[in-house]
Amino acid sequence: MQRNSTTDASIELRWNYPRRVHLVGVGGAGMQSLANVLVGFGWDVSGSDIRGDALRELQGRGVAIHTGHNALVVTDDIEVVIHSDAVGAANVELQRAAEIDAAVYSYAEFLGLMSRESRTVAVAGTHGKSTTTAMMADVFRAAGHDPTIVLGATHLDGQPCGHAGDCSRLLVEACEYQRNFLHLHPDVAVVLGVQWDHVDCFTTLQNVEDAFAQFVQCVRPNGLIVVNEACPTARFAKRQTMVKTVTFGQHGTADWRAANIRSSRGRYHFSIFNGDRLLVDVSPRVAGRHNLMNALATAAVAAESGIPADAIREGLSSFRGLRRRLELVGNYAGVTLIDDYGHHPTEVGVTLAAVGEMYPGQRLWCIFQPHQGDRTAAMLDEFARSLQLADRVCIADVFQARADAGSRRATAADLAACGRAMGANVVGVHKASEIVDLLTDALQPGDVLLTIGAGNIRNVINEWINRVRRYRATG
Repeated sequence: MQRNSTTDASIELRWNYPRRVHLVGVGGAGMQSLANVLVGFGWDVSGSDIRGDALRELQGRGVAIHTGHNALVVTDDIEVVIHSDAVGAANVELQRAAEIDAAVYSYAEFLGLMSRESRTVAVAGTHGKSTTTAMMADVFRAAGHDPTIVLGATHLDGQPCGHAGDCSRLLVEACEYQRNFLHLHPDVAVVLGVQWDHVDCFTTLQNVEDAFAQFVQCVRPNGLIVVNEACPTARFAKRQTMVKTVTFGQHGTADWRAANIRSSRGRYHFSIFNGDRLLVDVSPRVAGRHNLMNALATAAVAAESGIPADAIREGLSSFRGLRRRLELVGNYAGVTLIDDYGHHPTEVGVTLAAVGEMYPGQRLWCIFQPHQGDRTAAMLDEFARSLQLADRVCIADVFQARADAGSRRATAADLAACGRAMGANVVGVHKASEIVDLLTDALQPGDVLLTIGAGNIRNVINEWINRVRRYRATG
């Protein structure tokens, strides 16, 4: 009989005690992070994924990677199997795990197990989870701590996504998708802000509000909740619990407040107050007003956790950012190249605003790849409005990571037409190869090229560079 993780007493498993584990769907960002953590704690790790041949970083850390799914890779010595949300019960490796009586956990369930045994800070919200979790890690390190970290992005300075540190302290990105964050048992819960997203599992904003209200009730009785004062849903969640709650924001009513805000080419410098008391002046390296809020949330958690002000300043100023979060790819042929993961209208809008602040007066090209046809349809007008800040826009074909929910879906052409109707300068090409053709003819020195989306849109930058190199080589 398969040992089922949802019956907590069915297996005595210490997550920081080395075992033999197999990860099904290890290519997902969170799963890669977890693999790095388990390797760091001495586990013997293997994994499988349909894109296994691209997981060279994990292979370099000693993880045995299998491309595709095959029951034979789940050998008799495997004690634990962890799977991503993308892997269904019919998967042959999960069926094999049941045959050998391995303990089977979903990714979210295993994070829940980890959080039971650690003092856990869980960072939730529609936007900014990865960045804020990573910022927090740098602040805690600046104070001499070495937390274990699980987040779905990789540092620009080369740190892997996921770190095995002190097993008594855990920093984790808490995702609301499929209500996965309800498996966690945090001591500190952060709610950065909440909007409607994941339309395949939340049909209305009310569904999202209900999920976050449940999330804050997962906080331990003597814990802490830190919420964005400006977010109505975060305030709603705050009212659902008797646990101590503090707010952060830019208004005088917030417990932790940003004031004296100045900006220079997209970077924000500001003072952090607790009431009338100045905590610290900070100058984060990462650009964008949205990162001001991420830094403020980080500082609030750190200060409430007893981290000294000097360490907060040092950690925020040393944080270089994450891959695919306003990542400066480089400059080629006089064109500034930036890549970002944003795939929600709010994320697209704040990213375009940040890039505009960073490169004022320069022509901004935005190559946006919608993620999921159902999300694109549900937020069509919002996406179209968010694209108005770009000088030129291309909408790449929709990236389908999974099957759409329901029958309503939209295409790249639908979004392009909507954007044009609202006044955006949207070009009528959608295939990646045709977008590269267009850019090769139209990009000029001094332009800024932003690729944005949760799929494979960064390939447009790579292909454009290769195209220009070939043209130069042939004269």
